[in-house]
Amino acid sequence: MDIKELRNQSPKRLKELEAKAAAQIRDLRFTVLTRQQSHVRDLRKAKRDLAQIQTVLTELKNKETKE
Repeated sequence: MDIKELRNQSPKRLKELEAKAAAQIRDLRFTVLTRQQSHVRDLRKAKRDLAQIQTVLTELKNKETKE
């Protein structure tokens, strides 16, 4: 998902996506560590996705406090 699609999601859905991304990072970290997967790029992409989700959640939180 790109950032534009994330901004159209509800906060509840974003929280679900955040939990899913965190679990995916944890799983990828273990698979790379045990050399079951050699594509570190997937781990980087998952981290980037998590950061984007967290950024949108922070934007929503800041928007609510300003109103």
